Amino acid sequence: GLLLDEKAYDEGQNLLSGTAPARFAADWADRRGDLLLAQGKTEEARAEYKTALDKAEAGAPMRRVIQLKLDALGGSAS
Repeated sequence: GLLLDEKAYDEGQNLLSGTAPARFAADWADRRGDLLLAQGKTEEARAEYKTALDKAEAGAPMRRVIQLKLDALGGSAS
């Protein structure tokens, strides 16, 4: 989040590259989506948000936030 605020997008992507631990996979994908969106890479951001939604646990509050981000981009979970 700090790197996003500082507009250090490449550094943020590098930090989140690789495979996330399973319990953080949705969080990492969501944050990668935020970084990509901030760079104007809408399609890539949409794909990361869809991944985040797929990996988020059912009933997790973050699912609603991710869905809102997808809806704002004109995309849906399907």
